[in-house]
Amino acid sequence: MKIMEWSHSARDFMQSFERWLYSKYSSKDCESNPAWVGRGLGKSFSFFIVGNNDSKMLVLLDYDDGNGYKPVDFKLDTRLFNHIMNSHGLENYIVFKSQRAASSDLCKNYPIPEENVYPLGYFCDDMNHTLILKSKVKNYNFSKRDIDLFWCGTVPHYPDSDWKYNDLDIKYWGSRARRLGYEKICEIKDRRNDLNIFVSKDLVSFEKYVDLVSRSKLCVDLPGVGFHTRRLMEILTLERCALACEKVNELNFNLLNDKHIHRYSIDYSDFESKVDYLLHNPCIIRQTEENLEEIQQFLTWDYAAENMFKIIEKRMLEI
Repeated sequence: MKIMEWSHSARDFMQSFERWLYSKYSSKDCESNPAWVGRGLGKSFSFFIVGNNDSKMLVLLDYDDGNGYKPVDFKLDTRLFNHIMNSHGLENYIVFKSQRAASSDLCKNYPIPEENVYPLGYFCDDMNHTLILKSKVKNYNFSKRDIDLFWCGTVPHYPDSDWKYNDLDIKYWGSRARRLGYEKICEIKDRRNDLNIFVSKDLVSFEKYVDLVSRSKLCVDLPGVGFHTRRLMEILTLERCALACEKVNELNFNLLNDKHIHRYSIDYSDFESKVDYLLHNPCIIRQTEENLEEIQQFLTWDYAAENMFKIIEKRMLEI
């Protein structure tokens, strides 16, 4: 089974994955049949057509930060979608979505049937660079870590009045959740002299970021525009203990709570107690980091592609 035609997404951060995917899985004559190469299906969507001797299928890749909770989370150009389906005589399609909701209630405004939507997975911003610096982080002895709690990143300042969906719960607005999380960490830092907390909304170089991660006992992940973040994937790849928001979206493998990751409630009501519990039990932090070795294979492009093609093959057998 090979990719017969493909297009790039408009999302720059995923194009390196696409270039790798298409170079590895495309058929030999794919480049000589470039009718749709370079054309997407609207913001956040790209596609490829995969086939064997008997059948073909359209595969959509949705990299949107939204999981389908809000109406604006779905950006497929249905006119182009229908054109591709009709012009190629296709009857079947599936979607691999990077921010795939973990429950039906969280994708109520995503019009594609749930049984056709699978988690794609999520990746570091620069996988190769992260792996190069990983040895530095892993070799930093726990007893020498001088930062108790660490987070840095950009912070949006949209007021609550910008939320226009009266029928939807504002707590699932990722940008707001990040702002509230940043404010929560700053409030704890101002009040708790017993904790060495590094929190910043200023951009730092990746090398400095990795240095800060290596010195930290506990790394916080706050939601971004989407609830999966590249920072979380970096923390997991660097095998550091992460305290992240309750599960809103799902990945393409089992990231187990209290084994691979620790979580706080989306309203931050238990955030400080979770921080205290973990810092008072460093053995749990160390065990979590040891457990992360067993998921490293699932954080790669190779695993995402292999998992995707297993699902595609299964679905094509059902046609």
